[in-house]
Amino acid sequence: MAILPATHVAAKMAVDLALPNLTPAQRLFLRAVAAHETQYGKGWTGDGADSHNWGAITGNGPAGFFNHQDSRRTSAGTIENYITKFQKYHSDAEGILALANQVFKPGTALAVVSSGLLGGATAMYGHGYYTTVAPPGAPAVLNYLTGLKARVKQILAATQEPSTLPDLQQNATESQVRDEWARLTAPLGISRPIAWKGFTINASGATSPVQTPVKPPVPSKAYALVELDPGNLDTALSDLKHALKIGGTPYTVQHSGAWQPWKLG
Repeated sequence: MAILPATHVAAKMAVDLALPNLTPAQRLFLRAVAAHETQYGKGWTGDGADSHNWGAITGNGPAGFFNHQDSRRTSAGTIENYITKFQKYHSDAEGILALANQVFKPGTALAVVSSGLLGGATAMYGHGYYTTVAPPGAPAVLNYLTGLKARVKQILAATQEPSTLPDLQQNATESQVRDEWARLTAPLGISRPIAWKGFTINASGATSPVQTPVKPPVPSKAYALVELDPGNLDTALSDLKHALKIGGTPYTVQHSGAWQPWKLG
């Protein structure tokens, strides 16, 4: 269902009022997410019609929850529909703040400022905000990015505001998604390359040969030892796992030793 121009205008006023400290680019990006996900909360039917849930945020909310169908890609590559809880809020203002808290997790707000839609969509995927019907990793980011760009163009046509997202007219590639993820994860505590089956894997999942191939301790598996920042292990490990997911590398993780390496195989 198309979103009426007046709805885009009203959403701009609501977001500007609720989040005056964000930059224009960040507010525009947030509105694109809301338009893409739920038509600013107006796309829900049934029990969700008055939920004020702008971001398809799951779980129990301040005003309760409602059940609704969602979809996800299974490990077998098929699309599975399922019923889950979505949050309810008391007002649009409350729903907007909840959306901002979900979207602008560490790194995402700055990614929007520095890299526009590509940066924001890549960081959101890394934080697990969305999955898509596209294969996981860079294809999923490009799929979501396409939807956001379409919404931004509709928003600008309705509100007549200037675009503050520099990459709106650019067509990103999977390589650019991986490069963006490498840039975003560079300061996150990955202090040495990942050795994997005779290759070095950087944070984007790109590979390059190493001089001495890794000899797996167990013949049936390959291992990578990665030294993470011990002061911020949970965050560093989470971001490492998302980096490998975007790179398309299958893995499992085990803690292995007092000096804080992790074994992936």
